[in-house]
Amino acid sequence: MNQQLLKRLAIIGGVIFISITGYWLYTLTQFRIVSTDPDLNKFNTVAPYMSVNFNKKLSDVNFNISDDTVVSLIVDTEIQDKSLIVFLNEDALEIGASYTLTIDSIRSEDGDTIENKDLFITPTNSDFNRLTEAQKQYSLRIQDAPIYKPEYLSYPGFSALTERGMTSGQLRSLKQLFYNYSLGIEEEFYVMQLLPDTLEYAPFNSGDDIKKADFSIVLGGETYDAHIEYVTVYDAMNLVLRDQSGNTVFDTINPLEDPDHEE
Repeated sequence: MNQQLLKRLAIIGGVIFISITGYWLYTLTQFRIVSTDPDLNKFNTVAPYMSVNFNKKLSDVNFNISDDTVVSLIVDTEIQDKSLIVFLNEDALEIGASYTLTIDSIRSEDGDTIENKDLFITPTNSDFNRLTEAQKQYSLRIQDAPIYKPEYLSYPGFSALTERGMTSGQLRSLKQLFYNYSLGIEEEFYVMQLLPDTLEYAPFNSGDDIKKADFSIVLGGETYDAHIEYVTVYDAMNLVLRDQSGNTVFDTINPLEDPDHEE
């Protein structure tokens, strides 16, 4: 009797062990978020930076991250190996308020996808010594850098480009070109707003691998027409910018002549 009971218990224990081991192995292979830095309950306005860490290396194609605010919190994003780095707008964050960041259609390099993953944050404000190491590094980076730099500006509407396949590297190149234009006319545009409803891509010719798109963008309260061209596999970007009178004010495809230049 005791032997039969022991056999049954051994079988039950074996089944439980195999089930737990199988589930553990299954979860290891599933594409998922494993951590955030800082923890979501320790997000701090002193260093509005977040690293969302996954268990697989990330692809930078076709992902989107958005928030639930009227004025976008998200300044910029970067893909770094297995991490999605999110830079937020400190001025748009209210201490004690609750915010939802939604990560959608982010893919691993082997093709797995996470859809509509919500992250909930409630910003706090504490002294520098209580920040995580990553937050400290980001805070020092902000303090040491000039205020008017591409990575610290706000780009509402630009997520429409990543939704159409633009990589994070190509997006950074495009932001840099708009920034270069602002330097050329000696104006500072802290908000560069793309109007998503105006975004139109030309039919894609796979023979030359060049994508072309047109959209309207608001810079300093003025609306401009933008035309971009880029090769799908490179970060380099070309931009033609025209004002509402149709005048070309910036062109990297056919650079404008400098009237002050003399042969």
